[in-house]
Amino acid sequence: MIILEFRFTQHCLAASRILEQHQVAHQSEISREAWRPSLIFLFPDDVRTAPQREALARARRLEQTDRHLQLRCPTPNLAVPL
Repeated sequence: MIILEFRFTQHCLAASRILEQHQVAHQSEISREAWRPSLIFLFPDDVRTAPQREALARARRLEQTDRHLQLRCPTPNLAVPL
């Protein structure tokens, strides 16, 4: 199983659209809280053709971009009341 994790919802939605365009079977779980990540679940067996592999590579690049942006965005400390 492949799990793609996104902190920014717009990146998760974009990756999901890319996978849908190339008919890659996947399950998206969009987070409603800012501190919880959005996830995309898929199986490697569902990525069969070259365009589908390219779509998965594009989704993974979005995940890397998302992780890079996470470094600049401080994670709220949930143990300290705001």
